[in-house]
Amino acid sequence: MKRKIAITLSAVLLGCFAAGELPDSNLSVDNANRITTVENPLTPAVAAAADKDDDKEKQSRFIYLFSDDGFNYYLDSVSSCRTTPPAGSEKLLDIWVKLLPIGLAPETEVLSGQTYYLQHYLLRPDREQIMFLSELEVDGRPDNNIKERPFDGRNWEKLVPGSLEDNIYRECIKYRSSLKKRGPKKKTTSKIGDVLEDTFRISL
Repeated sequence: MKRKIAITLSAVLLGCFAAGELPDSNLSVDNANRITTVENPLTPAVAAAADKDDDKEKQSRFIYLFSDDGFNYYLDSVSSCRTTPPAGSEKLLDIWVKLLPIGLAPETEVLSGQTYYLQHYLLRPDREQIMFLSELEVDGRPDNNIKERPFDGRNWEKLVPGSLEDNIYRECIKYRSSLKKRGPKKKTTSKIGDVLEDTFRISL
């Protein structure tokens, strides 16, 4: 059997040299003596495909929302999430919006000599309200020392039709179902304790 395989491979190699072509280094012979090719993960074609997958992943992170006179607005679908307030179980959206000068690709992470903005908001879908948390002007790579105002229920704002906040809210709310849910999980014992305390005045 081994002799037959060796003869088969030799014939293939001789045929390649006779045709003036280099043999494929990814040839193999199966149990039926059939010549097959094996995909090499290091070949340029496979590497290019991997690069395309990486580009798609980067591009899918930023969702185009709208444009104004100087900027394109993108929702950062990785940093944004569904969440709840520090106290209570109300459903909120914690969103990051990236403002890029028109003409720059959203997947660009470091813009040398260019300025862009990151805006952080909380959205309140049940009451159609928005809370501004911070805005960061970035020149290059942002630093992780942003100062935000703490959560305060008095900072909820009603939407003014046609305002920037109204546009951000209306466009971001379309993607709430695709955002991941984050935040501490409530323990079952806490819920049971609340029921017992409210109903029977028993504290756990």
